[in-house]
Amino acid sequence: MINAHNRARRPCKRWDTPYEIYENPNAQVFLRRIPPKIITDEERQAVEAGMRTYATVKDYKIDVKGNALLIYTAVQEIDALADLFKELYPDPTANVELMANLRKAVHYSPMLVFQLVDATRRTFQTQRYCFLGSVDDWIEIGKPGKLSTLIKRYVKHLGQDSYVELW
Repeated sequence: MINAHNRARRPCKRWDTPYEIYENPNAQVFLRRIPPKIITDEERQAVEAGMRTYATVKDYKIDVKGNALLIYTAVQEIDALADLFKELYPDPTANVELMANLRKAVHYSPMLVFQLVDATRRTFQTQRYCFLGSVDDWIEIGKPGKLSTLIKRYVKHLGQDSYVELW
């Protein structure tokens, strides 16, 4: 191993802290310390099931950061991008490989957060991103509650005009 001053150094034989390779929703890869597990696998699965059941957006990713579950949605419309390939493919949306590559190329932005506010009762506060020029930050919407109730109430607004009306 060579350091910045071009001197040979002994390679590290072990790390005291466990690390993991983490890929964020926009395909950036990091080596990071394994964070403490605050959000359960069941809670993440509940958000995934809720997105499949209640949301109209098709292109989304779910991430866990600390005590929060974040839902990212695609910034670009994948179907609109697929339309650019109509001359090459009669039905671009039927081309599985093309659609998979388009999904890899789009950028995802966090749009909805379920933040754990009471670990004992497992209650969450929902937040949405506010795009007003004077705010441009997360705002709380509604009151804290059970995750299943909040999922049913809010994920249906992703990708809809009603999203900006949530307060």
